[in-house]
Amino acid sequence: MRLRGAGLLVAWLAVAAAAFGLDCPSLRLLPEERSDRLVAEGLVRKGRPRDGTNRRDRLRGLLSRPASGSEILVTVGSETQRLVLDERGAFRAVFSRPMGTGTISVSVADGAAGGAELRCMRQVLPATASLLVVSDVDDTILVSQVTKRLNLVWNSLLRSLPGRQPVAGTPEIYRNIYESTGGTGFFVYLSASPAALERFIGSFLACQGFPAGLLITGDGISGTQHQTVAHKSAWLERLSELFRGAPMLLVGDSGERDPEIYLAFAGRRLAPVKGIVIRLIEGFDAERETRIRREAAANGVPLLLWREPSELRAGLASVGVRIR
Repeated sequence: MRLRGAGLLVAWLAVAAAAFGLDCPSLRLLPEERSDRLVAEGLVRKGRPRDGTNRRDRLRGLLSRPASGSEILVTVGSETQRLVLDERGAFRAVFSRPMGTGTISVSVADGAAGGAELRCMRQVLPATASLLVVSDVDDTILVSQVTKRLNLVWNSLLRSLPGRQPVAGTPEIYRNIYESTGGTGFFVYLSASPAALERFIGSFLACQGFPAGLLITGDGISGTQHQTVAHKSAWLERLSELFRGAPMLLVGDSGERDPEIYLAFAGRRLAPVKGIVIRLIEGFDAERETRIRREAAANGVPLLLWREPSELRAGLASVGVRIR
């Protein structure tokens, strides 16, 4: 009865919040085909602006509805555009790239509420990248227990930010990878988590000292393996176009389908894949390992499988990354 009452309370809070205001759970800047242009895109939901990191914000965010048809103001650098959200509450606009910096400010405001700011962030976005590190989040660098659904829900929605733990060794090793590029590498954190968790994940990455980069999440809840595969596969293809020619290091875990997604992408030869790095977690069987190793060898892609941080640190040289 208490659980049912709590569920009704959460649903009522979501409805009440949706009665006024807007919230921007997802926001990012991307390079455009022209080097002097950028693309700002994201999602806006009904409901008052939120910090996005506390438990209530995450629950409300999951229950919120798209703010389709609403007007917003998007500002990149000193340029502002007024946009109307599509049926998904999504927006996309092309801006001139501000000169002289690899860190760019972007903000979203409510176009019908006196320009009230919904979200503001500073996005690291270099003009070029010597190495594109594309990393999964859950169970690759953030302990989530994806293969145990109840634990995943508890960790993702109910555990506080200080209570979330990085996969041992990964913050320091990721910083070492960035340093090994002389500061010319770029990190993309590619997650299938819903947009409602984007600000929480971003805060986790910052608090743990992971290299700044581009965070990509999904739209709604990714309820099936097929949706997760489609989301990540589409983004890998898009990243290969946006960062054309940049070698890619693909990092994930064995909990879901990261090895298969990365190998399928490498087989399409859309970008030079420097290597595939997979953290092995509970349930990874010998038959699957043999299949993955054979496919990687057939595609000529270096493959690193690891369980302990020492194995990751020592093995990175085998995929062409040398760290201290």
